[in-house]
Amino acid sequence: MLLGLAALKLFFLDVCLWGSWTGGNIFPIVFAALPNGFAIAQLLPTNDTTLIVMLVGISSGIGLLGNIWLESS
Repeated sequence: MLLGLAALKLFFLDVCLWGSWTGGNIFPIVFAALPNGFAIAQLLPTNDTTLIVMLVGISSGIGLLGNIWLESS
């Protein structure tokens, strides 16, 4: 469910950027990357949740910021 929410958030961000949205894309990407971290943390219950959320969230956020699909023209 968390992965679906993150994908839905990224879809709406792409729609907003395609429609000439003037807002930035940093915070929406961060808010979409954090549910990915929480989803992975649920798969690894014996490890530290905060560390997993931080590592997965930062790495997926960096990956999304460099994604050509989310670039605004």
